[in-house]
Amino acid sequence: MQKRNMMSECYDCVHKEAIAGNAHIKCNNPDHSMTGNAHGIKHRWFFYPTLFDPTWKTKLCKNFKPKSDNAISDAISNTVSQENGQVRL
Repeated sequence: MQKRNMMSECYDCVHKEAIAGNAHIKCNNPDHSMTGNAHGIKHRWFFYPTLFDPTWKTKLCKNFKPKSDNAISDAISNTVSQENGQVRL
């Protein structure tokens, strides 16, 4: 993961939820003190936490929790183990 910054941290957070058919995202564990840029709010690019582009945030999130760097490899290993009749926990 790259250095955490307010404009991109949501993309590496476990609380991020994709919204079908939309480039914006939703936060499932919002920081209720989050603030957004007035221009982004005015143009409805920052309707936090239900539909927003993190580019318009004005501070770091208190509830940020990074995704596991091993999440994909763990999922693949678990699938392969199940296919071989072994369960890896």
